[in-house]
Amino acid sequence: MTIDYSEDLRDLTGRHAVDPDGDKIGTIDEVYVDEDTGEPSWLTVKTGWFGSNVSFVPIQGTYFAGDDVVVAYGKSTVKEAPNFDAEGHISREEEMRLYEHYNVQRPGETTSAGRVADTATGVDQVAEMTR
Repeated sequence: MTIDYSEDLRDLTGRHAVDPDGDKIGTIDEVYVDEDTGEPSWLTVKTGWFGSNVSFVPIQGTYFAGDDVVVAYGKSTVKEAPNFDAEGHISREEEMRLYEHYNVQRPGETTSAGRVADTATGVDQVAEMTR
């Protein structure tokens, strides 16, 4: 079951982020909301000794497992993600680098194959063609 975003997103901060195998990645620091859609799109996770590094992780596919939040990506993938000193905002270019790193389509964008990423799930769906 994925996270119900109607719940208070602040409840995510301070929880441990773990990968699908249960390996601890770090502690969730912030939730970033897409400026275009208003939907939550990224979690920042403090990693490393004393939480000295901050990694962005797509919020799509996350779910609660007890007090932990399971993200859809392995620990090494998260730790190898591009790091930014975002301070509450990431640029479009930084966000595109993150989408490329995680190999996910930006929600709402259509690919050359006529597919569009669903804004709620981030999953590619066949785009409805209109004439």
